[in-house]
Amino acid sequence: MLVPAESPSREELELGLYEPDVTQLITERLRAGMTFIDLGAYSGYYTLLASKLVGSTGRVYCFDPDPRIFPILEENLRRNGCLNVIAVNKGGSDSTGAAVLAPGPLERSFLSNEPLKGGALVETVRLDDYFRSQVWPAVDLLKMDVEGSEMEVLRGMTELCQRNPNLGLIIESNPFAMARSQVTFSEVVTKLEELGFSRAKVIEKQMGLVSLAQLPRSKLICNLFVV
Repeated sequence: MLVPAESPSREELELGLYEPDVTQLITERLRAGMTFIDLGAYSGYYTLLASKLVGSTGRVYCFDPDPRIFPILEENLRRNGCLNVIAVNKGGSDSTGAAVLAPGPLERSFLSNEPLKGGALVETVRLDDYFRSQVWPAVDLLKMDVEGSEMEVLRGMTELCQRNPNLGLIIESNPFAMARSQVTFSEVVTKLEELGFSRAKVIEKQMGLVSLAQLPRSKLICNLFVV
């Protein structure tokens, strides 16, 4: 797997220590024939993992808008012979169109609707629009790492959730990125409830599923598993 030298997670990936709890959950949840969405795929760690887990009868859709990293993602797919993966050079949003990718270090860039000095114009897509074009494949698990664009993505996947009542969602809770997007954790929880999700857990805490209202509020970055 190619990883840019300047990537913050490079050392953890080399040592096999990258997000072990999330890795374990995905390994336990995905089986042959399933479909996985990797939103904010970066260089493809979870995409490559999922590709092996779902096998030739499964399918992986990975999305990333960053023009700096997408060629590396595609090269990693070629190196690993991932014929069951569709890679999309777009960011998830509540509109199919364009947004500004903020300048900054790899793995930390984010989408903005405001003009930003040094930002790059990239394509965005509503997941509902994209998967309608794919004739609505059944989706089992979706991992979202979108640096503060969670609300936009959730607003753009209403029908996807309706069509997949057993969908599991892994979503990063990053209070700093949410604050930058002027979104609160409570607003994200309310949107998840509107989409039909009712229970969740903090993956890193090895806790059991609780109601969304019982999720602990934390100022630390963590990952949630929502069903």
